Amino acid sequence: MEKLEKLKFLNIPLYLDEGGGVVEESGDDVYELQEFSIDGTGKIVGVYSSGTDSKTFLLGQIGMVKFNNPSGLEKAGNNNYTNSTNSGAP
Repeated sequence: MEKLEKLKFLNIPLYLDEGGGVVEESGDDVYELQEFSIDGTGKIVGVYSSGTDSKTFLLGQIGMVKFNNPSGLEKAGNNNYTNSTNSGAP
């Protein structure tokens, strides 16, 4: 079995079988991503299910910053913002 490259860097023990299905290292169960969520701290969590079993993995982390006055952020274009004197430092 070939280790699933997109999940390899995340240390998730899932592999590709010969048919391209996602399986555990033992090769017993095929898992598919059923849902993912992003919590208030920026953690991205994915739930993988085989139909009879499910596993939850931390998939990543989005950097979160808090400003004293978020409405004081300046638009930088393309949905990007930058801090200003009005917003305060992050």
